[in-house]
Amino acid sequence: MFVAINYCAMKKTDLVQKILQLQGLTEEERACFIDLVNNNQAKYGLLWEDQPEKAQQQLSLYEPVLKEIPGKSIINGNHCIDHILIEGDNLHALAALNTQYRGKIDVIYIDPPYNTGKTDFTYRDAFKDKPALTDDPMFRHHTWLSFMYKRLVYARQLLSDRGVVFISIDDNECYHLKLLCDEIFGSENFVANHVWKSKSGGAADASFIATDTENILLYAANKAELHLANDTGAMVSTLYNRTDPDGRKYALERLDKQNIRYCRALDFTITGPDGVQYQPRHKNPHHPNATWRWAKETVRQRFNELVFENGNIYTKNYEKEGCRPRNLLIEERFGRTRTGKKELSAIIGPNDFTAPKPSRLINYLIKLFPANDCIVLDFFAGSGTTLHSVMTLNKQDGGTRQCILCTNNENNICEEVTWPRVRNLIMGYQSQGNITDLLFYQELSLRELKKAKLLLQQVKKLKQQYAGKYHVIKTIVKENALYIWGELKKGEWIPGLRENNLRYYTIELIAKSE
Repeated sequence: MFVAINYCAMKKTDLVQKILQLQGLTEEERACFIDLVNNNQAKYGLLWEDQPEKAQQQLSLYEPVLKEIPGKSIINGNHCIDHILIEGDNLHALAALNTQYRGKIDVIYIDPPYNTGKTDFTYRDAFKDKPALTDDPMFRHHTWLSFMYKRLVYARQLLSDRGVVFISIDDNECYHLKLLCDEIFGSENFVANHVWKSKSGGAADASFIATDTENILLYAANKAELHLANDTGAMVSTLYNRTDPDGRKYALERLDKQNIRYCRALDFTITGPDGVQYQPRHKNPHHPNATWRWAKETVRQRFNELVFENGNIYTKNYEKEGCRPRNLLIEERFGRTRTGKKELSAIIGPNDFTAPKPSRLINYLIKLFPANDCIVLDFFAGSGTTLHSVMTLNKQDGGTRQCILCTNNENNICEEVTWPRVRNLIMGYQSQGNITDLLFYQELSLRELKKAKLLLQQVKKLKQQYAGKYHVIKTIVKENALYIWGELKKGEWIPGLRENNLRYYTIELIAKSE
């Protein structure tokens, strides 16, 4: 009679006793098994079955080396910024980049296959010897996780100490990806899960609830040292109605505030310049809940910065450009999937690329990194939107960002989409469709509506400013915001971004010496 034993439910001491009773083991093997049991710690995280890849096996035998293809490189001069396009398996590309760029990449953006079970992610190599399993969702998850893990480990090695990584994904793998990134980058370095509104309307094919959004996970190499720029396109709700002698605008902000948790150390008396004493104002003196925002020592050191007025104490909140970024990216200024399609078609003409990201979205993400001399990497380059964004931002702010793209040539994507797009952007092109640029954006709050006359004057001035640069200028109010769009008609010649070079590489595998 066969009796099944659940070894996973056994105590360690009982399991060790079972190992001691096993026949056919050497003492060394027995000791090894016992050591594994004793050192096994409970672990929270993600488990998957590793799926070997041909590309991975090749890396154990060969060294990937970048080989420039002069005929596809675009060189405008030594004074220009060198960008890189690598055609080949991105696992090979990442391994090759590690020799020169390890610890030097500041921004990584990737838009990997979403593993929807359709045609966006196929596992084609000699190791897939169980075709029947491809319809199994668990097999698909194992395969995708194994695929992503190998590449993200390299990505972590490439990140600089100040670096950040953005990963676009949807619900199919978002939650698996979050756990995977927690393991690779550290859960303590998770920054945000952006929710991007990728489409509007449609969804007639939705079974239950129409999904209009995708996710963009953000991790830092070291969150403790992370610095992000403000969102300069967002509406600032604060009214900066005062001006310092040096011309800086500011608003007053009460030093005392109501708190859910009361802290006695922050409830003390402050004596003003005129001898008047101030206390935090409690809604109910019998149940104190108000405190100062500054500690005693801070008040002593920065006393001259305080404003005593109308029986209250204030600090000066100086005007900033933009405001703190938010994780909801739902306004039209971030673009939609249809925006990306229209943009790509205008640059290279009709194509079969299904879901290119709009450059407006990638512009926003890259601008969150405060330095404009950074190195940007996209190793799922797709249609080349990331390099498009990098070159556009450099043109706008005089930056010297460098971009590295990696893509294979499956379905001729590199040859027919990525490279033609970059070539046209650098050298100039005749548009194959209408091109729409966002010229102005303003959220319409009650405060802005009160200044409607000034806002209309600003709109009139902008229309006059851009009148000769666009065929059509549209003013649209949508989703509680005012947009001004400039449109260039199909057939317009678009000047190239000639302050850029493109170095085109393929990957050559060199046998490792014994």
